[in-house]
Amino acid sequence: MDWKVLSGQLPGWKPGHTPGVDAAGVVVAAGEEASIAVGTRVAYHCDLQRPGSFAAHTVVD
Repeated sequence: MDWKVLSGQLPGWKPGHTPGVDAAGVVVAAGEEASIAVGTRVAYHCDLQRPGSFAAHTVVD
């Protein structure tokens, strides 16, 4: 999917969109009501309409 975003082959995607639909990393911050702790290793697949995982940090819920 990401190669289609980067090559401009998906209609409706505007320049400047951060691609990356799959990610893995470590939780660096969490709200008081979060069910996951800082330091936990995680993986996720994000909504295609949200900024993607090619960013330095990504917010997920």
